[in-house]
Amino acid sequence: MSSSPTQIDTYTLCQRKWAWTALAGLRGIQNESAALGSAVHKVIEVFFRSGMPIDMTTDVGEIAMSGYHLWPSRERVITSGGVEDRFSIYLGGVQVNGVKDLRWVDDDGVPNIVDHKTTKDFRYAKTETYLQTEDIQAAIYAKHEMLIRKVKQVRGHWWYMRTTRPHKSHPVSVILSEDQIDPTIEKCTQIVTTQALLRRQGAKPLDLPPSPQACEAFGGCAFRANCNLTDAQKVRAIMTQASNVQAMLSQVANRVNPPAATPTTTEAPPTDRVPPDGWGWCRDPKGAWQMAPLDGSWAPPPNQGWGPIIDPKAPPSPPQPPPAPPQPPAEAPVPPPSAPQPPATADTASPPQPPEAPKRRGRPPKAAQASGQGATETKEDLDDEIAEKAAELVLLFLRALRG
Repeated sequence: MSSSPTQIDTYTLCQRKWAWTALAGLRGIQNESAALGSAVHKVIEVFFRSGMPIDMTTDVGEIAMSGYHLWPSRERVITSGGVEDRFSIYLGGVQVNGVKDLRWVDDDGVPNIVDHKTTKDFRYAKTETYLQTEDIQAAIYAKHEMLIRKVKQVRGHWWYMRTTRPHKSHPVSVILSEDQIDPTIEKCTQIVTTQALLRRQGAKPLDLPPSPQACEAFGGCAFRANCNLTDAQKVRAIMTQASNVQAMLSQVANRVNPPAATPTTTEAPPTDRVPPDGWGWCRDPKGAWQMAPLDGSWAPPPNQGWGPIIDPKAPPSPPQPPPAPPQPPAEAPVPPPSAPQPPATADTASPPQPPEAPKRRGRPPKAAQASGQGATETKEDLDDEIAEKAAELVLLFLRALRG
């Protein structure tokens, strides 16, 4: 009986989904994105094992080589670590298996572990804080490396390669210490011991509780048709995947009445790490500094607490002068009394105004709205988007009923 970081992640997402694969032996169909990621992993593995050049005339080769500048030397990997290194660690007496894409030891004696990731958008990249405190794979990989190296910390690298053009890479590197990962290891231990108990008891997938909120996650669960969910559970799954109706409407409302901008921090970016050429620093919503590209291929999401991208090589901004003290308001001059004016006559009266055009009922055309200064989304825009979202939910509901 064994487990893996993927099995633990799946169990956390939905116990029944885990059971369909781990207990019933069912397998989902590998999608196109997963197949592409496997192909990229393979060419990198072949390069480090044999030194065979990567074919840059293919999409797979071009994606893989987008992170070439991040790689250590082959000699260092071969002599101090490994490539696609399979390992096992025991948590609560249960064997947990994994594969480290790359591992080596730096000159300062600190071990390094790497996980290659392919993605369509760097916004899906994990943050340093998440890797240190919550990520199951990072905790297990780092814990094993600490045990075999007899150290208290390792350097973890998650190298993201964008599968859409232009192909670029986005490194997320972090120091993983024993104190940081131990709470996650304890959580993993509880999960794998529960998994082992379910196997010994001969549990069936339908014996475990479903997680309807996960049915539509990551493109949809391959075992939805096996779960015999009620219509109410299917609707719950749809509503959850729609990111909760109230949260969804709040996002729309925030665009009509955006919240106040988050004050910028004056704390300087870290100096103990140097980002690669063409990269800078950006503070995430939790206050941690993350590396970000300077070429405009990624921008901090608005109204979500991200800071601006800072170029570490840019000269510091000159200090701003202090604001001038407020001046007392000047007394308004008193105008001289004006001479009395004669009453208006037919010759001096204001010219007649054309009759007011009848008011147009309904919403003005978009062209007319756009012509106004500072045109923004209005209540009518909000109503339209709510109607569109409601239509999407109805379509999802009908699809769930058919399934």
